Amino acid sequence: MTYIDTDVLIHAYIVQDREKHRRSNEVIEQVDEDNSAAISTLSVQEMLFVLERLRIDSQTIDTAYDEVMQLQPLAAKFLCHRQAGWF
Repeated sequence: MTYIDTDVLIHAYIVQDREKHRRSNEVIEQVDEDNSAAISTLSVQEMLFVLERLRIDSQTIDTAYDEVMQLQPLAAKFLCHRQAGWF
């Protein structure tokens, strides 16, 4: 099991540092292949908050959310409030 923290999630979607962006995507691709991702609901919530604060468009944020949920679908149970429009 590989724990994915907020920084990895954010760097996967935002290119502030090309090396961190590349490495974050490599890590996410690897855990996706191995089905070994562990992502806390707090990290997902923080990622959504940061993307919103950076004024990333809602379509990109929705895509990021959907992709992260594919890595760990059980976390979706704890994030049902997002679907209720709280974000």
